[in-house]
Amino acid sequence: LRGSSGSPVFNLNLDLIALHHFSGDQDISGTFLNNEGIMIKNIIDDLRNKLNKDTEGKKILEELKLP
Repeated sequence: LRGSSGSPVFNLNLDLIALHHFSGDQDISGTFLNNEGIMIKNIIDDLRNKLNKDTEGKKILEELKLP
């Protein structure tokens, strides 16, 4: 959906599982056929990897207490 990028994506239990980033293909009537999101686990893993590279980043990780 247009303007949905960055919106949270929840599963049926209302757990945050992804962030929307692409609306995908549209059919002839303009209805979106698919959507894409970036999995929260991947975002957390990337953040953890980047922050672990220096002392200040490690301090931030400790404060965030990421799973």
